[in-house]
Amino acid sequence: MLRVEAWALKQEMFHGLRDSPTPRDEEATKQT
Repeated sequence: MLRVEAWALKQEMFHGLRDSPTPRDEEATKQT
């Protein structure tokens, strides 16, 4: 379900969301 491309994309989004944390960020961290 989680492909390398999706993982890389999530990493980029994570860095961007780091400046402005959102509820999704917390959920994504728990799933990882």
